Parts: sequence; C-alpha cells; structure tokens
Amino acid sequence: MLNALKGMFLFSFNVLEGAPPLNPQQKRGLALGAIYSAEAHLPINALAVEGDRESTRSVIAEAWDVTGPSDVEGAYEYLETSGHRTLYALVAPKVELLLTTEDQYNDLELARAHEREITEQAPHSGLSIETAHHYYHCWRAAAQLGRLDALDKPLPTSIVAWDAARMVNLTRLMLLPEYISEAQAWAAIERATDLCRQAYYSSWQDFGDAFVVGRAFWMAGISNGSGDSEIEVFQRACRRLRDIEGSPWRDIPYRYGV
Repeated sequence: MLNALKGMFLFSFNVLEGAPPLNPQQKRGLALGAIYSAEAHLPINALAVEGDRESTRSVIAEAWDVTGPSDVEGAYEYLETSGHRTLYALVAPKVELLLTTEDQYNDLELARAHEREITEQAPHSGLSIETAHHYYHCWRAAAQLGRLDALDKPLPTSIVAWDAARMVNLTRLMLLPEYISEAQAWAAIERATDLCRQAYYSSWQDFGDAFVVGRAFWMAGISNGSGDSEIEVFQRACRRLRDIEGSPWRDIPYRYGV
C-alpha cells in the first residue's frame, strides 16, 4: 500500500512543452487513449509521439499488419465495425453462465450447447466461427484458471473502450512514419470518439475498467487462456488517470454533453 501511494506522488504525466492548444473535441479524443499515454509515458497533451521511426514501423507492421498508407483504412475499419467487442459480446455471457454451474455433467452439456450456439451465431455477427470458438475456449480457460480474478467485478457488458483506445493509440503511432497526415489523424480519433457516444459507460472509471477487461480478453486469445501478466500495469495507469492532478480524465467529464 505504501509503495502504491509513493508511486502516485512520484509519478507525473509527460507534458509536451510548446504543444499547440487542443480544442475540447481533441482533448476528449486523446483522453480515450490516455491509458497508453500513462502506461508508456507518452505526451498527455499532444497528438504527436516521440520515438524511432523505423522501430515504430516494425511495431505497427507486427501488431496491425499495416506497412504503409494503403493499409491504414483496413485497420480502422476493423476497429470501427468489430474489434474485439463483437467477440466479447458473443463469448463473455456464455462463459459467465458456465461458471455459475456447479454440476460437472451440466457444465459439459452447457458447454456443448454454447458451442452449437456460437457456430450458429458467429456468422450473423460477421465473425469467423473458428475464431469465435477459439476465444470462447480461451476466455473460459482464463476464468477457470483464476486469471480473471484481478479484474473488477462485475465485468462490463461491452469492451468498446478497448477498441476505441487502441484506435487512438494506433493513430498516434502512424503519424510518426507519416502513414497519415495530422488532419487524417484527428478525423480518425473523432471516429474513435463516435464509438463511445452511445454512453456504454457512466464514468472514466467504467471506461478504464472495460479497457482492462478488453486487454485481458485479447491476451486470453493470443495466450490460449494463460492470462495477462500486465493487468496490474494498466490498472495502475487507470488509477493514475483518475487520481493525479493534470490527468485529462480529471479535467473532462466522461459523459457526452456534460
């Protein structure tokens, strides 16, 4: 506890000196990706990020399969229309229901019923049946192994926060190798803002909790359910954004129109 408090007092956000002032819409857009700013110590008040151009190219190519301007819109379209939230909406309620059963036989029968439902429902959501089954088994394994115990409960109904934050962060990264212009970047960030306009969350805390769950869901899928060793890192970033002076989450109300 003492170390956590000490970390709060010692931490300060990276503020880019001389950065052009942001209008309210731009501030809100960057605030959606502020978890990455707090975690990676990126500038909290500017669109630009600092770093090596070639290393950034490699990161974007590996993580997003984006190797140049012609690939940009495909990445945006994925995040805007599906992301991980569509998989989560299909899988998470089934896993939660499965975890409430105590009888091993019923558990097995319910899992089989879920698999049939996923096979039927995935195409209607524009999802690959194979991918949907994979995430169901991985999220179930992560839950049964206790890998989700560190997450705040109840789990959110939507992880759109994860998709929106990634869209903002990807946009900032793509500026460095000049895959997009500044005008294109702000337009993309506005698209990320639109993802959250339906008020899935009532506060920045809810938004941050959903981001962390989204990251855990993503990690479960790529680690076959073994879990996310960095959950605490991103939970700490969220706490800093909620608690430390100078955070955009303290300056901007989450709810739109407030």
